[in-house]
Amino acid sequence: MVRRIRWQILIALCTTLLVFALLGSIVLSSAASTHALQGSVYVEGVVGAPRQLNPLVQGVEALPVERDLAALLFEGLTRIDATGRVEPALAERWSVTPDERVYTFALRGDRTWHDGTPVTPDDVLYTVRGVQNANFPGDPALASIWRNVLVRQLDQRTIQFELSAPFAPFPSIARLPILPAHLFRTLRPEQWATAPWSRLPVGTGKYRLHALDAEKVVLVPFEGYPGVPALDNLVLRFYPTLDAALLGLGRREVQGVAASGLGGRQLPVPPRETQRLTAPLGDYTILTFNLRQAPLDDLQLRTVLALGINRQQLVAQVLDGHGQLLESPVLPGTWASEPAARLPAFRRSAAQQLLGSLGYIDSNGDGWVEGDGQRLLLPLLCADTVEAMAVARNLAQQLREIGIALEIRAVPSAELQSALAANNFTLAIHTWSDVGADPDVFALWHSSRADGGTNYAGLDDDRIDQLLAEGRATTDATARKRIYGDFQRRWVELIPSLPLYQNVLVYDVAASVPPPAPPALVPSRAERFTILERWFAAQP
Repeated sequence: MVRRIRWQILIALCTTLLVFALLGSIVLSSAASTHALQGSVYVEGVVGAPRQLNPLVQGVEALPVERDLAALLFEGLTRIDATGRVEPALAERWSVTPDERVYTFALRGDRTWHDGTPVTPDDVLYTVRGVQNANFPGDPALASIWRNVLVRQLDQRTIQFELSAPFAPFPSIARLPILPAHLFRTLRPEQWATAPWSRLPVGTGKYRLHALDAEKVVLVPFEGYPGVPALDNLVLRFYPTLDAALLGLGRREVQGVAASGLGGRQLPVPPRETQRLTAPLGDYTILTFNLRQAPLDDLQLRTVLALGINRQQLVAQVLDGHGQLLESPVLPGTWASEPAARLPAFRRSAAQQLLGSLGYIDSNGDGWVEGDGQRLLLPLLCADTVEAMAVARNLAQQLREIGIALEIRAVPSAELQSALAANNFTLAIHTWSDVGADPDVFALWHSSRADGGTNYAGLDDDRIDQLLAEGRATTDATARKRIYGDFQRRWVELIPSLPLYQNVLVYDVAASVPPPAPPALVPSRAERFTILERWFAAQP
């Protein structure tokens, strides 16, 4: 939903008969029940235990299991379907005025909260106004999106949003998880995180909380949710580490374990009688160039870096192959992706020749190139995480081959974020997460967001600005695809940064499970459960 550094999917799972076979002997106790779970059950091993489950309080530091549970327990007015398109959720339909500034949503008349209370426009009003509140404790990027939206109730089933300017991605933004006003009415936003509700929440999602203890959480289908559930029980079992979860998979305590962000670490060997599957996530890691200062204000030098870095090699050596190349900020597999927009392919000899034509030569015979008597040394900033530092070292080794030196500085993630926002860097490695299926990247590349915004590279190009403004000003899908195709082609001409790889979800499941065809994109890790439901529903 929100683009941020660090709102991801794949579960390949079993037939109903397999589930019964694997879990027939498993008995899970809970505060609510001492009996074995009945019916079809899926058990997944996850790393960590949730601390709080209010989806709007979860910032960049939220644990993956907290995001997983939020995705299962809550819904917004809309959701993303299997193709990456926006579809109705709590709303049954919406419309937009001809000037594309006013969106009107009609709520479904049969939707209730898990406690049986009807969903009303009051819930939407309370949620949006809480996010707009100056004391909102959640992600600042989320608050900035909603801050200038005027929200009003038209009748008992209709809610209206007035925007200050046309914004075509708004239906996707309307995935904002809605909170129950009848349970929150006396709470101010700054009290959300510590409220007892945030530990035992009531939502509107397909599953409701049945039991939660130190070892597991048990979810059961919500009777008030439309449609017939594919599962009778969904259990997330907590483990302290990924290795422990995989041991649990080997002991058949669980049926699957998902992992992501493993760059620089040896991926644990999967247990016997399991298989490893992968699917691309809505995350990508990028090498951002600061175009505001020399030498990276020179397109030719940026071309040298693109030619001199073998991204396929980086993925193979650092990620053990668990990454996917991408060419532009619009993710491959999404409806607006333009395959013809491609960055210069790796050619080390071409990079060396271009460096020489720019006046950078190895005058001392030590393998390092110099210009005007100064070694070409580029400071590289990255987070002090295992993955980021492994990527940085790989880039340094590769550029050493063409005589360019990198000076690596690893800092805490918060310091990296501050340096990017303050434009205090030359080169920086960072990751954009939960990018989503909508191609709108105005906030990342429009020149108006270069000072104090998230256009960290400082890209300032009239054509890019025009295309990004046009892309969010029309809701016509055909026109938007053409606009964003033009944007991607212009972007790769300018090479304002170098996308290194798209992150993938690595999923280990029982070997006897027939693997399905992996999706082209899993927008976020937590959305793998939506795919799980579809696979279970498709079983004979």
